[in-house]
Amino acid sequence: MPGVIIVLKYPIPLFLFNWEGGNVSEYSDLGNCWQKICRNDKNNATLKTVQPKFSPDWGENVDKNMSTWNLGIILSLVRYYHGTGTLETETPEFQPPGLPSEEKMNKCFALLMLVFLLSACSAAAPLPPPTDTLSDTPTPLSAATDTPGSPIIPSGSAPTITAIPHSALATSGPYLAYLHSQGNQYEIALLDADGKGQELIPFPADANVQTGLPSLSDTLSPDGKWLAYYTGSAGQCFGNGRADTADLALNLLDLTDGKSRLVTNLLSHDYPANFARAAGQLNSGITADLLQNAFVCGITQSISWSPDGRILAFAGQMDGVSSDLYLYNMASQAIKRLSSGPQELQGLAWSPDGRWILSWSSYSSGEGTVYDLYATSLDGSIIHKLPLSRCDTSMWLDDQTCFSFEDENGVGTFNLSLLNIETGAVIPVWSGEFSSQAVSADHQWLAYFSHYSYRSLFKGSDPNFVPGLYLVNLGTLKSSRVVLPVFDDSQTLQALGSGDRTFMLLDTKWQTLDFLSPDGELSSTGINADSISLSPDRQTLVAFGQKIHFLKADGTPLRDVDLPAGLVSRNIVAILWRPDSSGLFFTYLAPLQQLYALDLSAGSPRLVDNADTLALGPADFTWVGLPKNTP
Repeated sequence: MPGVIIVLKYPIPLFLFNWEGGNVSEYSDLGNCWQKICRNDKNNATLKTVQPKFSPDWGENVDKNMSTWNLGIILSLVRYYHGTGTLETETPEFQPPGLPSEEKMNKCFALLMLVFLLSACSAAAPLPPPTDTLSDTPTPLSAATDTPGSPIIPSGSAPTITAIPHSALATSGPYLAYLHSQGNQYEIALLDADGKGQELIPFPADANVQTGLPSLSDTLSPDGKWLAYYTGSAGQCFGNGRADTADLALNLLDLTDGKSRLVTNLLSHDYPANFARAAGQLNSGITADLLQNAFVCGITQSISWSPDGRILAFAGQMDGVSSDLYLYNMASQAIKRLSSGPQELQGLAWSPDGRWILSWSSYSSGEGTVYDLYATSLDGSIIHKLPLSRCDTSMWLDDQTCFSFEDENGVGTFNLSLLNIETGAVIPVWSGEFSSQAVSADHQWLAYFSHYSYRSLFKGSDPNFVPGLYLVNLGTLKSSRVVLPVFDDSQTLQALGSGDRTFMLLDTKWQTLDFLSPDGELSSTGINADSISLSPDRQTLVAFGQKIHFLKADGTPLRDVDLPAGLVSRNIVAILWRPDSSGLFFTYLAPLQQLYALDLSAGSPRLVDNADTLALGPADFTWVGLPKNTP
């Protein structure tokens, strides 16, 4: 008998229902699965995807239905025949343009309720908190231990990649740093700010990249001199660690001379037997396998340089049965252990002023994991267990205050709050779902989109609530809705300055670009665009459409530049301004992965790099060698 999979399109959660086994699980990667059928592979317990054969007009019908039914409820029934790998699909009957009929709405809500109840009944019970000898809060140790839009992908064979000639680095910085490869060799690329000089540094051949290539913003020191990297192994994430994989170590590569030095071995002396000891001490239903998997998945993701580059924060297990927070002092080469707790670290970050280290940890890793969030002072004398589980380190209001939120699979983000990491104080801002939030330059206004979702439908919501664009005065926390001509999920926000040009609203579906004031007034720029970006000094805006438009932040046009021949703005992935706002880089996808440089005042885009694998998103790049006090 075939298995049955029910697929629900965002914003309803995506559930996988095995008709034969009777179990329900939830899968959150809607972007990868809405046109695929996701199933659980019983052999290795990992989520795999298989591509179904839909009728040619299936995707077109989905898009039509999505544009006319704002709730976005789309159901497709698919049968997967075990053993044969074949699929059958039943394309749902789509409602003609206009609102769905009452009968269809009732049927859909009845089916949604059934899926919701099935998921609730089969959900795993939460792990009980530890009640034994290990405290849930890490213990401070004061003494040092000396240990935009959918890309258009052209068809046809991949073109031959031609290396771009460069001169040597001609400046003392700053440099744009990123990873790329030609063939199987990964390299760290450093570019002069004008894109003319370049240096390629081979990535260490013995580096451990089992969990993926590292983020240079976490592993490359702010001065661009040192690369932190791992060698050896502790096993695979969601795999089985063995004694012969117990050699994971942290190293530093000096990019000026290519020499490496060992910082420390990272594992317990009896790895992986230590996890059985840890589970026994917890005595709370948490198994050794859960702890080991959490450790392996988090250990190489928990690393971060201090803002001044003097200290490297990292996770290690050298002195206990679980991973703890350590600091490595670059000047003295001394290692200091800051915490001791039963959970496994999953990530680290610094406050902007370098006085606090944020760490999030858990007893398990994977779908549905809930983290505990801690703030530790630089000297290790204070550890706060914070009341919320997230701190968005990309959006700080000041050196101690970040935005926090919650999320659930299939729901999106909700419960937006302000969190003070020094005091633990929480200021609720918005309890509903939201997306694409932006904060004004003077930190007085917040703008965000709020939507309906299954959480609103099933968990209760304000019956008078209207989805849309909202503005919040961060001084009074009073909110107001902006009346928009059109509201859909193709709209994004960009914070600008203040006054009537506080925000910019971009609709990538209609390519409209408007200024937004705190009073909710919209004024058109007259520019059609797919992506926008504001310069670091907040004086210049760039918009990519049929041309590249430069304009002042108040909307005054500066100049228009033609895109290179064959390029379309929808395929531009990231826009990266120079720190001094005198120009920018942008990355382009299809058919090659390319990097272009463009001066603000004159000239046309210049191709400065292409590669088999080239960093594309903003998070894949970092500026190093910046002058002191550069934001």
